[in-house]
Amino acid sequence: MTAFPNGASAVLWLSVSFLSMPALAQKEKEVLVINTPAQAVPVAVQDPVEVANTAASPVPVRDVDQVGANLYQSSALVTFTFNSFGEPAIFAPIPPNTVLIIEHLSIFAALPSDQNVYVSLGVGNLAGVQFRHLFTPTTRFLAGGSGTVDFQILSQELNLASTVQPSAQVGRTSAASGEGTVELNLSGRLVPVAP
Repeated sequence: MTAFPNGASAVLWLSVSFLSMPALAQKEKEVLVINTPAQAVPVAVQDPVEVANTAASPVPVRDVDQVGANLYQSSALVTFTFNSFGEPAIFAPIPPNTVLIIEHLSIFAALPSDQNVYVSLGVGNLAGVQFRHLFTPTTRFLAGGSGTVDFQILSQELNLASTVQPSAQVGRTSAASGEGTVELNLSGRLVPVAP
């Protein structure tokens, strides 16, 4: 080792040691920016931006603040005749370039007292993928105390998406005899999507 005069080797060793140590973090400081006409923050003026909106290449526009205003409500009434046990229900179509967000389903059924109703709700997308969701009312009470007809009710919050017209298959269990009706109501909102 080369000897340095006046303890220079010790200073050199200490300098190298401090270089290999992590730096000490500086304490955070609060900064208050005042941007008033009297004390304006200087900013550089930017060049204007030009948007080309031609028929061949239109700029997609949608009002994102008005999504909730595009409400969707549709009802379907299914009537069971004396020997029928399953009937289809079709709801209002969905406009092109929109997605239906189904937020609520309600079912009101009036059937003979020995029967239960079930609903298979179908939603899907334009690629042909179909999803079926099964609902069975659990709230039940007698109609007018006659003992021959029961009312069955379901009110269900949902969060389902569909780009195709929703449909349902409504069925009843037990002996498929006697007449009855099932009313279905869907509500939600239509969300525009780019074509």
